[in-house]
Amino acid sequence: DLKNSVPSYIWDLEYLAKPSESAGQLYGEFSLDRNVLDMTGRMKEAKSFFRFIDWGLAHPTVCLYACIIEKTLFIYDEYTRNGLTIASHCDAIKSRGGARSFDWSVIDPSAFRRDPITKQSIIGEFSKNGVFCIPGDNTDRGIDILKMFLERGIVKIHPKCRSLLYGLENVQYGE
Repeated sequence: DLKNSVPSYIWDLEYLAKPSESAGQLYGEFSLDRNVLDMTGRMKEAKSFFRFIDWGLAHPTVCLYACIIEKTLFIYDEYTRNGLTIASHCDAIKSRGGARSFDWSVIDPSAFRRDPITKQSIIGEFSKNGVFCIPGDNTDRGIDILKMFLERGIVKIHPKCRSLLYGLENVQYGE
């Protein structure tokens, strides 16, 4: 039961004392063969749609667009841009999503901090501009869940999401 409840890298390292082959790489469980697939032909089967947002001042603002098809989270599009106001990002995020209704928009919990320009909370600014968000989980627990989902092939990513794919392949611990 324990082995099935933790990512394999934790099992190997903590219980078998076996070092990881992808040491230093945050998402060593990611595999192009297992996790990259164009499922757009099946999107009519999707019942729920989501947006995952990471607002950035010094780094780009990112929005991932996803849906659930059967028991698979399919990330089908991405928005990546920096140097814009929150209002401009919200306009672009809404425009890219089209007329589709999203069940949830999840934002990095750091969005509760105040915007240095408007002095308003970032999550409040997103809401004021029509992108209503709930905070995500960016703790080690949230990262471990993503790692398990990647390893088990529960997450599929459209090949056009190049920034996401680059990040999953290259981000190192501490970045």
